[in-house]
Parts: sequence; C-alpha cells; structure tokens
Amino acid sequence: MDEFINELFKKLNKNGINYAVLRNYENLPFKDISTEYFDLDLIVLLKDYKRFLNILNKISSKNKFKVAKNIKREYVKTFQIYRIEDDNFINAIQIDIHIKGQNWWGNFYLVEKEILNKRFLFKDFFVVSKFHENLIKWLDKLFWGNYIKEKYKNEILLELNKNAKELEIFLLSVFGKNLGSIIFEMIKKNQIEETLNFRAKMINKIKFYSLKRYPLLTIKSSIEFFYFELLL
Repeated sequence: MDEFINELFKKLNKNGINYAVLRNYENLPFKDISTEYFDLDLIVLLKDYKRFLNILNKISSKNKFKVAKNIKREYVKTFQIYRIEDDNFINAIQIDIHIKGQNWWGNFYLVEKEILNKRFLFKDFFVVSKFHENLIKWLDKLFWGNYIKEKYKNEILLELNKNAKELEIFLLSVFGKNLGSIIFEMIKKNQIEETLNFRAKMINKIKFYSLKRYPLLTIKSSIEFFYFELLL
C-alpha cells in the first residue's frame, strides 16, 4: 500500500492538484499504528476534484486495486479501495475526500481556501497547518458528535494555545465577541471539555456566520446535505 500512496501523492503534486492531508499523516505512506485500519483524510480544492478522481482511478487500475464502496455525501466523498494479496490478506485503504471546507449541515466555519492557503510540504506531500489540523479535530467532533476525542485533547490544547492570536481572531469572527471570548478563555485555561456545554450556541452562531459570509455556498450546501443524507 505504501507504493500506492507514494504514487498518488507524486501524481497529485505533478499535476498541480491543490490538496492537503488533514490528520494522522506522520507515518505515511505507512498506516498510522494508532488506528485499526488504513484511513486517509484529505481536503481537495473543489475545482480540482474531478482531476483528483481521474488520477485516483488511474493509479488504482494500474496497481490492480478495486473500489469496494463509493459513498458520496455533501461534505465528504468516501472511497474504499482494496486488493486481495492472497487467501489470508486483503490490502485496503479508505480515502475520505473533503471538499469546500469544514461545516455542520452545510454551515461553514472554515472554507477550503482558508485551509489550503496555509498548507505546507511534509515529506513529499502537503498537509494542513498544525493550527487548522487541531482546530478541525476539536470542532469536528464537537459539532457532529458532541464530544472531544480523548487521544487528541492534549495536542489540540497545545497547538491552539501556541497559536493563541490566530485562535482568538477565528473565535471572535465566527462566534461573535461575547461567545468567542468565553470559548477563548476556556481554551486558555485548558477547559476544552467545558466547551461542549456551549455546543448549541456555537452551532447557532455558525449558521448566522456562514449565511452572512458565504450565502450562496451555504444555501447550496445545506440543500445538498439533506439530499445526500436522504439518499443514504
């Protein structure tokens, strides 16, 4: 699988695809030892998505990998790719391709260009900034699951506090002066679990923020979200 991953990144770079790995990239092109299965999370610029798929399909075919499942949702496209090596082993990876940015039910708190403009080269592939990586680790689970992932807590707090000014600007912009200041003080005091108590208020704020700042994107993505979820 490492050769497949290396070839994928090489082709993406050569063809100028604007992408970045979102998390758990330290061991790539090998599987992260902390996870049960091989999962690759990427964000890809929407206008590059079709070219990305074309490259992925060509490399899969060349290396005799098959696509077991193709799940399309508004905010992420999932591909499960596998190859049977022998009777006892299946070489497989799940690739989750995030597009447009990070949102909750079509309401955006980070759009793709904000994330991709701060990507950097790690080894031979691009990754998101440490600030965005940990901001997403925190807010993604808070919004979608109403919890903070235990194994990420310390790193989230370390990186967010290391980038305190950037965090403060983000929180005040997205959640407003009052709520943003409260959340910012909680992070400064390492009280990340307490932010869950403000989940409902935070969601209401991103609805207003997203619609005001990205009206067409928000309306279109919200409609697409309900459409894809009904199909599933």
